[in-house]
Amino acid sequence: MEWYTRASALGFISVFANSACGADAKDPRHVVVLYHVCSASSECEDAAADTPDQIRRPDATFPDVTIVVPPGCGEETVPGWQDYPPCSHGVCMPTEEFPPALHNYLPVDSCDTDQRCAPEYIAKTGGDFELERCKSIGDAEGRCVPERSPVVGNYLPHIPQDNCSREGDVCMPCFHPTTSEDLGICSSEISCSDPGATVEPTPLPECCGGVGFCTPTNALGSSTTEMKPRDCQYAGTVCAPREKLDGLGGEDKPELRYCETGKGEDGRCLNEDCFLKELGAFQRGALNQDGCRSGELCVPCETGISDSTGVCD
Repeated sequence: MEWYTRASALGFISVFANSACGADAKDPRHVVVLYHVCSASSECEDAAADTPDQIRRPDATFPDVTIVVPPGCGEETVPGWQDYPPCSHGVCMPTEEFPPALHNYLPVDSCDTDQRCAPEYIAKTGGDFELERCKSIGDAEGRCVPERSPVVGNYLPHIPQDNCSREGDVCMPCFHPTTSEDLGICSSEISCSDPGATVEPTPLPECCGGVGFCTPTNALGSSTTEMKPRDCQYAGTVCAPREKLDGLGGEDKPELRYCETGKGEDGRCLNEDCFLKELGAFQRGALNQDGCRSGELCVPCETGISDSTGVCD
């Protein structure tokens, strides 16, 4: 799988239609019996009476949820973990040292193929680590995971990297931002203090008749700053092509449909009505439709002076 960087984030050209959208997410809290997420203080008091060895504390990211940590969760149980070879933000430990659910969660990084690169908080606990909840794309519920984890993949340029306290972690959403597919990272199989997702998934709103999704600008890159308002309703979001978002979670970087301009240059197809209205008639007339669907035009990857237009990033 290609290693993605934030520099390769969705680099939309300024002609993309800006929008102010992003509906408020539903935020119901659920009492989960397994590790008990309490939505009221009385419930936590009842839990305290039954399980005096558990640790209870308000969640820092979602204050009206109390996390109940089982005995032993997060405690250092692996002597000499510091002596393993170093890797990115962690150490190389034998894969067999971790529960099966973590085998595809932890990256190989620079380790041998029968090892996994485990950050300190996972290495010293043998995988029985405490979760860190966070707010991901569109303030959706997420979990802090190692940035090189296979579960991150092509999400990396688009998810927050400053919402996690542990170095080298990024905030992955519990659910896919457009399809609401459960990504499997908000689970007690991953962390011993994880009750599962406590906020129902709310997909990003569609815009321009379903051609795009209203997407937070901080998930798209700096080139969104010159976008103009379109048909999204809330500040801080823009209408972005759905191909760039539906493809998150795949093995390859999400890209727009490939095309060639009339001059034989590489380009990508963009919907004319949704994303190219800011161009004048003369500029739009210079774009061809070869290789694109009805209503789309082929936008070159670079301008005549070799500056990137952003559509191929």
